[in-house]
Amino acid sequence: RQGLEELPALCRLSDRLFADSRFNAGELGSLGFPATVLELPVDPARWTVERNPGIYDLVKGAPGTHVLHVGRLAPNKRVEDIIKTFYFLHHHLDHDSRLWLVGIDIDTEIYSFALKQLTYELRLDGAVNFVGCLDDTEVRALYEACSVYLCMSEHEGFCLPVIEAMHFGLPVLSYGSSALPDTIGNGGIVFHEKRYAELAELIRHVATDGPTRDRLVAAGKARAA
Repeated sequence: RQGLEELPALCRLSDRLFADSRFNAGELGSLGFPATVLELPVDPARWTVERNPGIYDLVKGAPGTHVLHVGRLAPNKRVEDIIKTFYFLHHHLDHDSRLWLVGIDIDTEIYSFALKQLTYELRLDGAVNFVGCLDDTEVRALYEACSVYLCMSEHEGFCLPVIEAMHFGLPVLSYGSSALPDTIGNGGIVFHEKRYAELAELIRHVATDGPTRDRLVAAGKARAA
């Protein structure tokens, strides 16, 4: 809300406005400031870095469904909804499952603490990994070793991590807010209701059903390309 209140002042100071998605351009347009859509430029060289073999072997060699999310631990990301979904997966469907949360909590330390408290209260503290900031070799290892990428964000202007996940062959499941349906296209599963128990069943199905997983991997790679 504060950002939207401050945005017009910045727009009036600008000679030309660019948006990295139709969603962001629409937000600017609704405020009376037309913008040109310039899709987020991606450097393919970043995706050619070798994966970290230690992390890859650690995750790939462990049993169970491994769920990944990459992004700042910030309230708009709704990481608590990821944890609540994982609760049903871990306690009712797959006791070996693990959740990997990659991202910094600079300036969001109170929110980060609340997430860790929630993890403790839901008896997940041994299964949820808050790994902080990782370099590209380490993040690639997780993209390639995990089972499913889950995004529950309520606001994304573009969301590059879902593109990276699709590029590396990780099936993407995402809540259909803001720019996410446009970014994902037909490269993943977009859902519009946060029914945690049912989403846990869907994650388990995608992780274990070969034909479903193969179709999602192929669709994701095509979308990323």
